[in-house]
Amino acid sequence: MHRKITSGLYLVVLAAAFAGFAWAQGGASGNLVGTVKDTTGAVIPGATVTIRNLATNLTQTDKSRESGEYTFSYSAGRRL
Repeated sequence: MHRKITSGLYLVVLAAAFAGFAWAQGGASGNLVGTVKDTTGAVIPGATVTIRNLATNLTQTDKSRESGEYTFSYSAGRRL
């Protein structure tokens, strides 16, 4: 009986220890990916795309690639 309780307690402590690592991975940063298209649905290469962090007012600018796609890497925070 004592052995079962010790094993169970060990698993609970281990799970709690790793829960912090899983929590830290969520939402700290990410990528914003999109495609610039005109009203007919054709992609627009070379378009300037700017995002702004609403908390800090800092901006990031990128140009769309030949496929019309743009990509931003960012840290947590609201963007516009």
